[in-house]
Amino acid sequence: METTKSDPFDGSGSVTAAISLFGERIHGGKPLAAKHKPLFPDESPPSKTRELLHLVRRDAGRLGERLRFSEHEKSVAESELISSKETMNELRTLLENSSRKVRSARRMLTKPAGDRSKSGGGAAAAEYDELVKQLERMKKERSKVRLDIARAGEDTAKAEGEAEAAVLRSASCLNSIEELRKEVDAMNEEHVLVEIARLQAVEETREIEARRAAEAAQFGKKIQAIRDRMMAMRTEIDLAATAMVRPAARDSGDGGSAATDEVEKKRRKSELERELQAAKQELVSTKDEGFQLMASMDMVRLELVQISRETSRLKKLEEKQDSALQNLNSKLLRAKSKLETAAASEEKSRSIVLNLSAALQQLRTEARAMRKEKDRAEEEIEATKTKIQSADAALESAEQRLEDAIEALKSAKASEASSLGRLKHLSERTMKFRACSAPRSSTMTMSSFEYEYLKGQADGAQKIAEKKVAAARAWIDAFKASEEEILLKIDRARREMGELEAAETRERGRDRMEETLQGELSRYRPEGERVEEETAMAAAADLLQVAAIQRKSLRENGNASALRKSRTARRSSLSHGARQFPQSPSVALKRKKKVMPGLVKLLRGRKPGKLK
Repeated sequence: METTKSDPFDGSGSVTAAISLFGERIHGGKPLAAKHKPLFPDESPPSKTRELLHLVRRDAGRLGERLRFSEHEKSVAESELISSKETMNELRTLLENSSRKVRSARRMLTKPAGDRSKSGGGAAAAEYDELVKQLERMKKERSKVRLDIARAGEDTAKAEGEAEAAVLRSASCLNSIEELRKEVDAMNEEHVLVEIARLQAVEETREIEARRAAEAAQFGKKIQAIRDRMMAMRTEIDLAATAMVRPAARDSGDGGSAATDEVEKKRRKSELERELQAAKQELVSTKDEGFQLMASMDMVRLELVQISRETSRLKKLEEKQDSALQNLNSKLLRAKSKLETAAASEEKSRSIVLNLSAALQQLRTEARAMRKEKDRAEEEIEATKTKIQSADAALESAEQRLEDAIEALKSAKASEASSLGRLKHLSERTMKFRACSAPRSSTMTMSSFEYEYLKGQADGAQKIAEKKVAAARAWIDAFKASEEEILLKIDRARREMGELEAAETRERGRDRMEETLQGELSRYRPEGERVEEETAMAAAADLLQVAAIQRKSLRENGNASALRKSRTARRSSLSHGARQFPQSPSVALKRKKKVMPGLVKLLRGRKPGKLK
């Protein structure tokens, strides 16, 4: 029979060995006891803890976003306050300039009655009274604006304080959240390691149980086989004993066969004893294997007890963490409510500051636009004046050139008339001479050279006259177009002057509004600067006086252009002497009627047909 020897390390390892092997595989060395906290297969972290952790992370993210938003809004408010301060500085400089102008206007108002009547002081006094009323209204509006700005400053300071407190609270909450997050991460790592080790131990336990069952079945089979063999051996021994008690006669009769049987029995007996000894040894080894298996099972039971203890300890630790998370969540909710309150107050103060800054910016933009429009209108007026002057000069030079051309045309016509007279006298003499030389002939003989010469002279004179007529017509058309363009420019300049007066009226209204706001903003200055109220009044009076002077200059410019036009028309009419033309918007149409008949007469007097 064959004997089977079982290896204690083949199929019956311990859970501790498996955990140690797993720990060495991960960490590269012997694992610590604290790094392995096994759990049962069906255990997992509670859903409540996960939900609380998710809520904590979400609230922390929202808190960070709100803090960033509050910082951004704070920077925007600071920039707006800086721009408001710059605007106040600009307004202060404008008020100082206006105060100087108002003092000069007051000096003008304090002049004697005769001087004031000469310089138009009555209108300035009326404007001054109106300005005083406007400044009273401006003072009231300034007080309202000052109260609004002070309230906005208080709200802004309160919102900044609440925002700083919320930042500090959120920083502490974030620190606690970060610590808790680190602890949760470490716990998750340990939980993963323990879960892997637990799965390894469960798998190993199942393998051990399967092997133990297989070994138990095999051991039972072996015991049954040994029992069967022992029964067979006992049967054979009994048979051998009965065979030894046979009659001696039979033994004597068969002496040789009995000796042989005896030897055979001894041999069989020795073989059975050896087999029995081998079966006993095999039974002993099987018992040893069973004892080893029971010892490994005891170790597994001890490890399971340790696992249950660790599980209970982890449950207690998890309950503590749940309570800490609940406390942290309540703190986060309180901080969230405070932060929302601070954000609402900050939003309110921001809206007030935005409204004030928008009003200031709008007034500044309108004032700048009106200044630019005024400058552009003044530039256009200056350009129009320059163009009108240049057009007047060009018109005068064109009239002078036209008069020179007419004089040249008259002289040319006189010279041509004298030439035609001499030519006529010469032709009459020639005709008389030829008539006397040939009285019987009905025809007149003329040399071809003379005929071609006379014909060529007539054609040349006609072409020259046509060219002069075409040039005169082109000159008249160009002069007419330039004069119409000048008239259109004058009309456009007059319309622009009217628009400029309307724009100046609107600008005065906007300047009054801006001065009102400036007066309201001036309350933020020290008490020693209250003199600037009188400065604002003087500035407004000066602005009104400047606007009146500008309107007066515009009216004078318009009248001057009209006077220049009438003066030019009178000069052009006087230059023609006693010739009277019908009234027309163009001078060229008047002169065309006088130039064309002379040219027609000139062409009629030089036709070559009259020479034959």
